[in-house]
Amino acid sequence: MVRLPAHGRFTCDAFVGPTFAFNILAKSEVKTEFAQFTDDIGTFVKAFDLGAAVGAGIEIQMSRMSVTFDARFSPGLTSFVDQADFKVDVKNRGLGFMAGLVFPLGHSAD
Repeated sequence: MVRLPAHGRFTCDAFVGPTFAFNILAKSEVKTEFAQFTDDIGTFVKAFDLGAAVGAGIEIQMSRMSVTFDARFSPGLTSFVDQADFKVDVKNRGLGFMAGLVFPLGHSAD
């Protein structure tokens, strides 16, 4: 993560790094106006997915805490299909947004 001090109470940051995902549930759900089907597809997908994350954020310092906003894009780097019969390259992609409060724990050195 690179943290850049901005003007006054603002701090900007940018980050890039790996992501690691583990499959805990894989199911397919199809709904039509006539029927609904649910199937466990865990045998068709890998148990582990490697990806990357790139994003940026801003932190606004208040009196005793900060407000933070981040946005990140996470493309998968490996195909998650685990079947030799299927000649497809299917990867995850995600776009995430985060807002939060940052406050110190314990006593400050002021």
